Amino acid sequence: MGKVNQKGRSKHEPFILLHRGVTGSDAWKSLTCPAKALLIEIWTRHNGVNNGQIAFSHRQARAALRIGNVKVQAAFQELQDKGFLIARAKGHFNWKVAAGEGRATEWELTTEACDGRPAKRLYREWRETEVTVPKTVAAGA
Repeated sequence: MGKVNQKGRSKHEPFILLHRGVTGSDAWKSLTCPAKALLIEIWTRHNGVNNGQIAFSHRQARAALRIGNVKVQAAFQELQDKGFLIARAKGHFNWKVAAGEGRATEWELTTEACDGRPAKRLYREWRETEVTVPKTVAAGA
């Protein structure tokens, strides 16, 4: 272990700053557990300068979260819909060329600055829409 300060903390150990502005938002509170876990997994790959170029595939997400493809797809979609992620470069997989050649989607975290611009924080704009249940018509009416 490297040098530590008086409180036993390392100045150079990476961390994720999950501040109250994020965790207090309506969008965060409405996220499912797989979506929160996926966001944290992607966030751990952010090194301070690579936002917008964070490569993370569905295969990597399935392995990291130990969940199936349907839940991974739903989690990625949920994070995009609620304003936490933006897909900057779509990934692809070409099974016809050199078995296994492909590229993972590159993600931008809206909670962090990107390309010299301040964080977009699109999750602040998300509002839960009221789900209306269709009225049932009584039989014989």
